[in-house]
Amino acid sequence: MRWSVEHAAYSQLLFWRPVPGFAPSPEAYQAAIELIELARDRLRALQDAGLLRPEVSVEQMERDWTILLAGVFSQQLSNAPQQTFHEGRFTAAIPELMAMFADHYSPARRRRKQAATRGDADTGLSRPKSPSRPRSACGPASPWRPPWVSKDVTSRHPRRH
Repeated sequence: MRWSVEHAAYSQLLFWRPVPGFAPSPEAYQAAIELIELARDRLRALQDAGLLRPEVSVEQMERDWTILLAGVFSQQLSNAPQQTFHEGRFTAAIPELMAMFADHYSPARRRRKQAATRGDADTGLSRPKSPSRPRSACGPASPWRPPWVSKDVTSRHPRRH
């Protein structure tokens, strides 16, 4: 993501289709296919380790992950191209979007949802409320972080207010 923001012109050629009628050759597109397979292999490994919901296909998770990243990338380049990755209005959302993705596909989320449906009062699976954290446009910011998301992710990219 950082490289894409820092090399906007190359990124547009690599990830968008700015030239009408252009399609990469199968040989040129092979690197993209390999990258997608690598991402799916990593998601599959996380799923096998019990860190991602088993009932969701790896293809769906990979699709949703690329939609999140492409959305941040597109918003940043379209609306704030002069900002660096670290200053970016849209790239600043990456840590929270990662946490939302991880929470959505976490097996713990599934158990919380099932417990809520059954009406269990105290499952021990609810996330702690943190009134000191700011609310995002998508709901309350979450202090909960799945085990595969680094605890220092926000220190590498501090949130802007």
